[in-house]
Amino acid sequence: MLDEFLILVGEVFEKRFFDMPAGQIIGGALIIIAFLALRRIFANTVIFYLTKFTESTATELDGEFLDALKGPLKFIPIVLGVFFFTQWFELSPGASGFFNTVVKTLIAFVLFWAAYNILAPLSTVLEKILSKITQKSETLFAEEFTLLIIKALRIAVTIVGVIIILSQWGINVLPLLGGLGILGMAVGFGAQDSIANIFGGIKILLDGQFRRGDWIKTPDIEGTVFEIGIATTKVREFDKAVTSIPNKRMSESTIKNYSRMTNRRVKLTIGVEYSSTANQLENIVDRIREYLQYNPAIAQPGTDPVVQMVHLVNFGASSIDISLYYYTKTTNWVEWRRIVHENILEFKRIVEREGAAFAFPSQSIYLESTPSELKSVQDVERLESNNNAPQTGRKSGDENGDGGEG
Repeated sequence: MLDEFLILVGEVFEKRFFDMPAGQIIGGALIIIAFLALRRIFANTVIFYLTKFTESTATELDGEFLDALKGPLKFIPIVLGVFFFTQWFELSPGASGFFNTVVKTLIAFVLFWAAYNILAPLSTVLEKILSKITQKSETLFAEEFTLLIIKALRIAVTIVGVIIILSQWGINVLPLLGGLGILGMAVGFGAQDSIANIFGGIKILLDGQFRRGDWIKTPDIEGTVFEIGIATTKVREFDKAVTSIPNKRMSESTIKNYSRMTNRRVKLTIGVEYSSTANQLENIVDRIREYLQYNPAIAQPGTDPVVQMVHLVNFGASSIDISLYYYTKTTNWVEWRRIVHENILEFKRIVEREGAAFAFPSQSIYLESTPSELKSVQDVERLESNNNAPQTGRKSGDENGDGGEG
């Protein structure tokens, strides 16, 4: 009985389907089933040991790279199953070439799939590098620039992968490459302003002209830098409005960065009356110098890279001018204004304590002589009015000697 059963089994395996023995077909199917079953075991085993390895490292990037490779790793047993499936059969040269192309296509697909997925954790590495190269506070630019690079790399990986897969099937990719070149030129020409703005942003950050939070002034705008993006820089003006300026224009502008000041300057002129004596003027200058020297809010020469000058500088139209030129230790605008406020009050007290007074614009009129009949200011004004009135005629014998009109 057993012999007869074995004979029947042999006849089944020897029976041909599609010009192939049934035994080979069944064996090929078992190979596919086996590799499908091993797919999860293989992937889990490889991932388990790779996870053990990454746990010993201090960085979290290893885990991100591993997550990116999980999909391609699970697909490798399928590629191996297809390969061994095609090797199991005695195929004709044409069929063998076809299945070899299929296997090559699957291998290329797995490789480019892995490369595409790796770009995600690679963006984290690139962002950190950019943050170190530029400024730690410019995370927005680093994020946007990284996103742009990763998108470009993903497009490049996809295009190269498609071209390589098509070439495996004998498809001529030269016309496709030519079309892509023409398309790239068209896109580049249309996006030249955007590209210029991107490079302008890179120049701004690499040169370190300013960073987020700095108070800057250009020929076009003044305010606090709100954002440095990949294409534009946003500045919050003092009226709290936000203005966006293309990075290309910002990188080419003359920029004054007030936030880089080491100290803040104070420049004042005090006008004292001409009636002040030389001793009073000298004492006022000495008292002001002494006040600035011992004021803890004022930067001092020798300890700070500043100068401090208080001098009589000019005989003005209505005052003798004292020039004050010094620096505060703070660069904060609000604090600076408070200090200047206190300084001005103290300067006034000094002038008052010395018995002098501040001058104000005035005009003095000196008369060398006055007619005896003029008794008051009203008489002077009346006389000036009469002298300025137009004369309609002259008597003969006047000083012009023209004898009058005939």
